Amino acid sequence: MYVLDSSVLIELLNEGPQAVSIRHAIGEELLVTTSISAHEVLCGAASDKHVFLLENLFSSILVLGHDEHSAKIGAVFDRQLTRAGAKINTPDLLIAGICKVNNAELVTLDQDFAKIKGLKATILGKRNA
Repeated sequence: MYVLDSSVLIELLNEGPQAVSIRHAIGEELLVTTSISAHEVLCGAASDKHVFLLENLFSSILVLGHDEHSAKIGAVFDRQLTRAGAKINTPDLLIAGICKVNNAELVTLDQDFAKIKGLKATILGKRNA
């Protein structure tokens, strides 16, 4: 199962330059995201119309939620990165925890996810958070 983060969702929705490589990477897989990524994308919506369209999108795909188990895993990742001097932002840690708990591979444009040992991730492009 591939989980699309907000960077990938936005790129696909905007038909950005990486959209073709993203579609190639995910193939015919079921579209899945996290509640964290859904929140990020909804917060960036430009208008009420975009919010409405995004809400319809998120109601039609699988959205994995953040729970106690994923919180614990995200905290483990945070401690590992802190010790290594390689901190990343909290939403990314929450997304990583959700992916790990669900044994899912993250598809992202965000290079920060490469810092997380033990996370299955396909990192496309060269976007830094």
